[in-house]
Amino acid sequence: MNWRKGKIPPAFENAEISIYLTDEGLRIRRKQTWRRPVGVGLALAGVAAATAIAVGGLGFWRAADSRSPASEDFRLAVNKAMSAAQLTQAARSREEWETVAVWWQDAVDLMDEVPTRHPQYALAQAKVQEYQRNRNYARRKAADPPLAAEPTTQLWTLGATRDTLLRIQGTPTRIVRYDSLCKEVFYYKSSKVDLRNGYITGYDDLDNNLQVADGEHPPKYQSSGDFWTLGSSREEVLKVQGTPTQLVQDDALRSELLYYDSSLVELQHGVVTSYRNFDQNLKVAVAAPAAGQPVPDFWTLDSPREEILRVQGTPTQVLQNDALCQETVYYNNSSIQFKNGAIVGYDNLSRNLKIR
Repeated sequence: MNWRKGKIPPAFENAEISIYLTDEGLRIRRKQTWRRPVGVGLALAGVAAATAIAVGGLGFWRAADSRSPASEDFRLAVNKAMSAAQLTQAARSREEWETVAVWWQDAVDLMDEVPTRHPQYALAQAKVQEYQRNRNYARRKAADPPLAAEPTTQLWTLGATRDTLLRIQGTPTRIVRYDSLCKEVFYYKSSKVDLRNGYITGYDDLDNNLQVADGEHPPKYQSSGDFWTLGSSREEVLKVQGTPTQLVQDDALRSELLYYDSSLVELQHGVVTSYRNFDQNLKVAVAAPAAGQPVPDFWTLDSPREEILRVQGTPTQVLQNDALCQETVYYNNSSIQFKNGAIVGYDNLSRNLKIR
């Protein structure tokens, strides 16, 4: 029976994990949503250990992880190795090299689980040695100074934009839209990424092929410690901006408003989604041009969101309207409207939009 496709019910399930009892032993499937709070990993480990003992002792512990049944370990190991190899070609920062090392280790662990009866067992054993060498190389690069101070651009994470996902992950194999919910689901084979109003809200890496940063090494979207941006964490804003003059939290909606005099920063699920720079005192930068990449002189209605923001520069305001599934960026009195990350309209009242 296929536990991955829901043909058997889980023995235990909560918002973070589902635990299945299979012929190969205990299997845990992780569910990824917004960044996990500190201590969740220890709690999950405790649940897994207790369940493993309950169903037959610690002999099941080696199988108690998020991996697929043994017959799929080889395929998933190859997928994870391909992701690691791709990131290896572009990695520059410590965060990227640390992620590369983690992914090679994941590939090693999966290959090591390929059973002796598998037709690719001999190749799997050879790949274990190869992947271990690659992992060791990545670990040395992560510890090898000097490291680039440029922003990490080869990984996406929760809170990143639709454009960022497409640029890093590539074209999905399938897209499902739920317009009334402001929601999109991007499928990359069996893996999927959930977006709401153009921002990533969750994912499920079933095929081990998503270029997503882990919780310990999230990508940095800013080029220095002098500013924050859309998608920055609460900690990054406070580090750059300092202590707010007022703070308002809504636990039910998992939102937070940080006021700096009349200016404010809005966070949803711990990341910046909008702001209003009324006092011109917010240290914010949006879609800064990458080094060596020229900025176009104008944008068109077919331009992607990131290119429009690079041409126009940092907006004076960014507002989210969940009722209309719409994001509006302001440049003084002019505005540009996006829906699910795509432009749907604009108003050039201040005659400062560089549109052609």
